[in-house]
Amino acid sequence: MSKKWSLLLLLLLLIPVGFAVNDSNQYEIEDTEADIESALVEWQSKGNSTEFQLKLISTKQLENTNSKIVLFETPDENIGYAHLIKGWNGKYKINVSGWGTNMVSYHDIKTDKGTYGVFIGKNPKAEIKRVTAKLSKQDTDFSSMVPEGKQFIIYKKLPARLKETDLLEIYLYDKNGKEIIPLLD
Repeated sequence: MSKKWSLLLLLLLLIPVGFAVNDSNQYEIEDTEADIESALVEWQSKGNSTEFQLKLISTKQLENTNSKIVLFETPDENIGYAHLIKGWNGKYKINVSGWGTNMVSYHDIKTDKGTYGVFIGKNPKAEIKRVTAKLSKQDTDFSSMVPEGKQFIIYKKLPARLKETDLLEIYLYDKNGKEIIPLLD
């Protein structure tokens, strides 16, 4: 084999190795609360002169997917979330995160097994018993009972037939089915 072909073969072998190394460097978060919280603090603090403060509340693995949802709280008691994706090396990377002042927010999360609707929220007085998100222009909704606790993550796999999963409105209901506060996200 000539030097030219040997060099070409070597390059063809090294390119996938380079991509694999680069990919594994992106997925560096261990599946521990301490590592996830530390990574989120660093992620949220990027570009700020002061370190962002947060407290990890809970995590939920979206059933049989490579995605994990993280619920956190800021010092001023706002609720936030992050979508983590698991890499081939068993570690995670942060795909997206955010926080805000709404009691409940809705997010559509695209995973390797389809799209999931996710509610994250706080319910300090245990007033909220059910949440409903009206999705897109297809007259579709996602409704769920709210579990006990001061904060929650609720998720549901959305039908593959949905072309759009954009949120139109969120409705919160008490134990009598009475609407508490309609929120727009």
